[in-house]
Amino acid sequence: MSADLRDVRDSFFAAGSARRNRSASSIVQPCVLESWHRIRDSGQGITDTFGLLSLGEIAPDDVPQTSDIGSIIHEAMVPIPERHGGCLCFYDQNGSLSELHCDDAVKAALIDRGISTGISFLETIAGTNAVDLTLRTRATVATVGAQHTCRLLDDLWMVACPLIFPDAELRGAVALIGTGEDVPAFSHQMVAGAAKLMTSHLRNLDLTRKLSQLLQEQKAIIDSISDGLLVVARDGNVQHLNSHAARILGVDPVLSVGRKFSELIDFDPIIYPLFQNGTGYKDEELLIRTPMRTLHLSDTAVPIKDDAGNVASIVNTFREFSDLQKVAHRLGGTRAVYRFEDIVGHSAKIQSAVRAARKAARTDGSILLLGESGTGKKLFAQAIHLGSGRANGPFVAINCAALSRDLIEEELFGRVGGVIDGVNRAGRPGKFELAAEGTLFLDEISAMPLDLQVKLLEVLQERSVVRLGGAQSFSVNFRLIAASNTPLVSLVESGEFRRDLLFRLSVIDIVLPPLRERQGDVDLLVSHYMEKYASDHSRDNWSIPTDTMASLRAYNWPGNVRELQNAVERLSNNANDFSISDIESPDFTTVDRKIYENPAFGFRLRPLQDHEKDIIDKTLKMVGYNMSKAARELRISKVTLYKKIKDYSIELRRPIGS
Repeated sequence: MSADLRDVRDSFFAAGSARRNRSASSIVQPCVLESWHRIRDSGQGITDTFGLLSLGEIAPDDVPQTSDIGSIIHEAMVPIPERHGGCLCFYDQNGSLSELHCDDAVKAALIDRGISTGISFLETIAGTNAVDLTLRTRATVATVGAQHTCRLLDDLWMVACPLIFPDAELRGAVALIGTGEDVPAFSHQMVAGAAKLMTSHLRNLDLTRKLSQLLQEQKAIIDSISDGLLVVARDGNVQHLNSHAARILGVDPVLSVGRKFSELIDFDPIIYPLFQNGTGYKDEELLIRTPMRTLHLSDTAVPIKDDAGNVASIVNTFREFSDLQKVAHRLGGTRAVYRFEDIVGHSAKIQSAVRAARKAARTDGSILLLGESGTGKKLFAQAIHLGSGRANGPFVAINCAALSRDLIEEELFGRVGGVIDGVNRAGRPGKFELAAEGTLFLDEISAMPLDLQVKLLEVLQERSVVRLGGAQSFSVNFRLIAASNTPLVSLVESGEFRRDLLFRLSVIDIVLPPLRERQGDVDLLVSHYMEKYASDHSRDNWSIPTDTMASLRAYNWPGNVRELQNAVERLSNNANDFSISDIESPDFTTVDRKIYENPAFGFRLRPLQDHEKDIIDKTLKMVGYNMSKAARELRISKVTLYKKIKDYSIELRRPIGS
């Protein structure tokens, strides 16, 4: 140790004015001198040992785990310092010694001085030293002998270099420590090389961790999506297979990776031709049948090309078609919302119908709802669905009388894709398929054309359906509820309805009573709809006069509950403040006569049924009472035409001589 340097240090800390000590300024580097000033100004001075703080008193999260780095540093660089008695050390950003690499003899000598992993080299603990100064200045710093203010370091030299990442983040320091009064010439290059290597390795570790985290996140995202996802390389090997794809294909998601895709399945891979033509597809419907499996999928394949334009891999996503149908119905299809609790009425007949419906809901047989228009057949159908084991499945409803023969056939059976009538049309499933695992409600079943009745019977017997224009059959599993306001037995006798289909439909018959037979229910229904429309029209309190209420009870209600609901809504709309005093008796054949005869419209307004009767009558006359031509002109089926002729009592008068 240089006696002069020790004397300068001792006199510096003994002097009254440190900032005027010219001897120290001339032989001590500025950063060391600044450290001396800080130490003396704090009243600490020269110490014989390190302070009390060690790694054990630092929160574990604050200390980086660097053993994986140390082994690499040791293998690459320790041989150099070992030949010169040096020790290579790594410190974290808090100045704590995390790695110590040298031979056992040197390590033992340092440990005797209190230098071991966990010791802090911060200035407040270890006094002036190169490690603390390099963390402060972010520059390579060397300290030797009496430049240290802890006497344990008086016969050591230290060269420290900061570990700084490209983003300017300080991650720690690397230092070379040895015994003697002179810093070896190789030490600066040695420390700089070690710092560069360690910085590079730390950066690679960070990148590896981030990539690993990214891969884990991507895997979690891929496995969380409801679609199956498959990635196949050009050589046919599976690169990735998520859990949903493995479940759909019936393969192991782990063991399948790295194997030929064609070896995992028992059908020709649909995506293989894409490696040659490079053309992907989106949302194609696939039906695959093999001895081992039946797959009905919505399939998308995207080719991934390399810089040369060749297909390097294919990303294939697919979903079971039944799942797609459920989503479509959940978002835009018919929904069942009414339950048995929503059926208003205490009369014996309506309660008997509810009990029969509740019992029927527990079975899976076909149900036929019979009742006049407006008696609540659709409400009962929804309640049965929601009270059944199929409540979580779709509720699909179609009114057979509202569509022409061609439209109802396509609605029920669907259509395959392709060029149809010169137009490229996409295929789509019909109501039979969309009702899978749920309920299909066919309202006004009596209006279904005879030829479609045959096809419906076949679907019910075979439980499979063939789309229009196609040959493939699709299995269907639905519960059928049909409804009719016309006694089907009479239609069977007149040849307008198939007897065998009636047998299929009427496994369970439920007759819904007309309102005129539901004694006492008018008051309940009026109260129910008054409450509803009071809320809708922001009327907190309104009432119906006694005489009007008596008229409501006495009325025959040919339109049943639907007609009563409309009456109460009209009463609500015409209410003055919170009471009604000027509404006529609800004889709906006369109550709106003054509205219908309003001259402002230029003609006498009449109910829609009267207009429809006139149109049918005039059309029949124009075509000479040719029923086929009339049905085509009116765009309805002949069965529907005959039914309307019967309902409206239209006289079929053929021209003389025809």
